Amino acid sequence: MKYGCHAVMFGPKLSTNMEEVIRDIATTGFQGIEAGMRFVPLEQRDQLMETLAKYNLELAAIHYNYMNWREDPKGGIEGVRKEAAYMKNTANKNIMMSFMPQPGEDLDRMAEIFNEAAMAAAEEGVALRYHNHLAEFGDGARFIYTMLEKAPYLQFGYDLGWAKRAGFDPIKLLEDTGKRCNYCHLRDPKNEKAEAYTLEAMRAIGPFPEFGEGETDLKPIVDYVRTHFDEKGWAVVEHEGGAPDVQRYVKAKAVLDALLK
Repeated sequence: MKYGCHAVMFGPKLSTNMEEVIRDIATTGFQGIEAGMRFVPLEQRDQLMETLAKYNLELAAIHYNYMNWREDPKGGIEGVRKEAAYMKNTANKNIMMSFMPQPGEDLDRMAEIFNEAAMAAAEEGVALRYHNHLAEFGDGARFIYTMLEKAPYLQFGYDLGWAKRAGFDPIKLLEDTGKRCNYCHLRDPKNEKAEAYTLEAMRAIGPFPEFGEGETDLKPIVDYVRTHFDEKGWAVVEHEGGAPDVQRYVKAKAVLDALLK
């Protein structure tokens, strides 16, 4: 498996100062990046791939930022098709997606929609991976277990930091998901639990600590991931918000390397 960092920390600089950002990331020792469609749209994707190759980095995944799954599912599915048509020609055929389930959400309907989108990606040999935040863990993580049961084509790329903040054991989540999760985000939250499973609770709990400066027992998580993900798997350290300083990822990689010894 491979290890990467999330370029969201650099925000729009990934688009406006692409070579500078990629050159800096190459100094961290990470093998690749995850990038968001909102910062690197399809028309800029060739430039991204060429710049990554120049610095011997890979695109681990593209995050497909679509906000209208509930209102316009056909638009979301068509967008996945377009992304998959591009990602099928890359080494790592991963598309990440997210959703914010609401109380009373029709989960069967959303499972049907996401399964159709995942099937569209699979037709191109690409994995559509659901990426969680906090809301998915309400009612005993019913959203996630409904997707596991009723959206069989949907794969997963869990944010294990948000799982922990939801009061859910990250390793149990990975165990329950099995081979359908071959990708994850690593974070290091404090030993604190969100007060609710809502957007407001996400905002209230504040930013994550730097990787290695929280209160998470990272060693068993890292060990589980590296022994259960296959050669195509990725673990991506994510710093979101804060200064777009590559030294944050240099330090994170040093922490990760120590955990991997």
